[in-house]
Amino acid sequence: NRKVTIFHCFITALARMLMERPTMNRFIQGWAMYERNEISLSFVARRTFVDGSAEALLYFIPNPTDTIDEVSEWILGEVRETRKSEVATGGVDELLDKFAAMPRFLMAFLVRIIRYLDFWGINPKFITAGDPNYSSVLVSNLGSIKCPAVYHHLNDYGTNSFLVTVGTLHKEEILMDDGHKEIRDVIDIGATLDERIGDGFYFARSLKLIKHIFAHPEL
Repeated sequence: NRKVTIFHCFITALARMLMERPTMNRFIQGWAMYERNEISLSFVARRTFVDGSAEALLYFIPNPTDTIDEVSEWILGEVRETRKSEVATGGVDELLDKFAAMPRFLMAFLVRIIRYLDFWGINPKFITAGDPNYSSVLVSNLGSIKCPAVYHHLNDYGTNSFLVTVGTLHKEEILMDDGHKEIRDVIDIGATLDERIGDGFYFARSLKLIKHIFAHPEL
């Protein structure tokens, strides 16, 4: 049996929204604006739920035909593989571990070079592949650790222009369209966007589309 969570639904809705709203998939690099050729979503998975445990960076490229079942299966499979080991076993996690093990002066020198290459968009693939800072949207599932949604800053590195946090599922009294009130399951989200890639009206309509997809899950 596979447990489909609210987070899986949210990732699916985000992917669907990005397919419908291509401006949300733009980024600024080297004083120029670009639009990605593919949609990518990234998030962090803790290897164990204890203080000081390592984190793994997961990078997901959805297919246009993916449903909640395919997305859920991919996430659960990747998280399961990640938690088989308490240390990085490849990809960007292992690369970061190698950087952290370098002498500080050498790491500082290399980071300067990487930052310069990043500005002009010419960092090699082995550095950018699988890095959440280069994804269409970076998602933080704070609900998994029983925390509310927050507004997280964007990083001054990479091409990520859209960062979302997902809060804890909770009960809340909602005023319905016909005027009566109901107790409903609610999640709050915090969205931070690079205002250079679009205007507030486009952003607002894009976020409302996520709400519309949740209200009509057959989509």
